[in-house]
Amino acid sequence: TVGTVFSATGIGAGSGVATAMTAIAIRLGVSPAGVLSYEMGLHDLGVVLYTPGSTGVHIVGTANGSYRNVDVSGANTNAGHVGWKFDGSNISCFFNLLTNCRSSHVHIGYWHTTTGNTPSGNNTIIDCYAGTDAVSGDATGIGFLHDLNCGEDSSYFHGDAEGCATGVQLDGQVRFVRFFGLRFEGNTVDYRLSAQTVQNAFFGCIFREAGIDAGLN
Repeated sequence: TVGTVFSATGIGAGSGVATAMTAIAIRLGVSPAGVLSYEMGLHDLGVVLYTPGSTGVHIVGTANGSYRNVDVSGANTNAGHVGWKFDGSNISCFFNLLTNCRSSHVHIGYWHTTTGNTPSGNNTIIDCYAGTDAVSGDATGIGFLHDLNCGEDSSYFHGDAEGCATGVQLDGQVRFVRFFGLRFEGNTVDYRLSAQTVQNAFFGCIFREAGIDAGLN
């Protein structure tokens, strides 16, 4: 079920609060996606999640979208929320741009995945914040998660992963993901990489904690 659905032209300028009372607050694109949805946009919005396990923004089968100044937050801690979900579905999800977005009191902040047969692809994330509930007992929360082969070639510029069990996790054979100048603080593990990941890079990042795990099996 979907709380609010925006497709075709997406949603443009506006402000206010979208409240998720079902599984997904905002979906951009069509699920399942067999063709790409282009030029989606979402900005200047607050999303508050109340229902356990709900997702704030589901971007599925889209390309060349632009999302900025969107704050997704769970109303309660340890409720299993997902802030942002990049879903390849059956066509992929790529060339989307997130700028100055937030994801707090969630289980997963930004999730590159697929619900179909095609991985999500290259997306750019600039000055975005991820905060899970490690302090409140979420021992498996992840700030930025790339599922098997999803989100390859994505780039992160600045931003913050704070208060997470794991700041960044790359699973399977994810390749060519680049992190420039991210700040990590208060995480149990700053990053966790699968043993099969190759050619990913961290440039000028600030790791405030000692726990860095470079092997996930």
